[in-house]
Amino acid sequence: MRKALLIFAVIGWYAPSVQAEEWYCVVWGWNNARGPVRPWTSHTCAAWVHVSGGKIIGKVEINWGPGGHRLIADSVEEARSRNLAIRRVVLGADAKFLDMAKKQRDMLRGYRFLDRPHRPLAVNCLHAVSDTAGWLDTGPLCGVAGSQRIADFFVLRGLARPSDQYWLANAIEEGR
Repeated sequence: MRKALLIFAVIGWYAPSVQAEEWYCVVWGWNNARGPVRPWTSHTCAAWVHVSGGKIIGKVEINWGPGGHRLIADSVEEARSRNLAIRRVVLGADAKFLDMAKKQRDMLRGYRFLDRPHRPLAVNCLHAVSDTAGWLDTGPLCGVAGSQRIADFFVLRGLARPSDQYWLANAIEEGR
């Protein structure tokens, strides 16, 4: 029995490790840290990533903003420099959800910014991200609260699960 365990341990030690493929979704939200949170003082964006061997090998980003108009902050780095309240949620996902994000990103190319009553040919930053998984009524939420609602929606739809892989958010923010 000891001999069998020793052989198994040696074979296991020499065997090449299998690089697991994983998929994640990171949702960011930021808003004015002082005063009331309004759509024009907040923003939501997301990235879906394909990871293999601890490295990002594929990424789809939705950072939807008004063409010709200035967002409160275009990036997490800018939001930090302006002392805005920031929240990021990392979710485990699958390849299907990444494909849904690609379709949503491509579909957004024909849209204008700002919602109309039923989103015909117009969408805001919250719905640009949330519509990846279907219709979500965010009500008056925006910024940090709206982004958390979207992350919860993805989990409720069964497309994602909570994750503690915050290194991914750091890597995306740093452009790695």
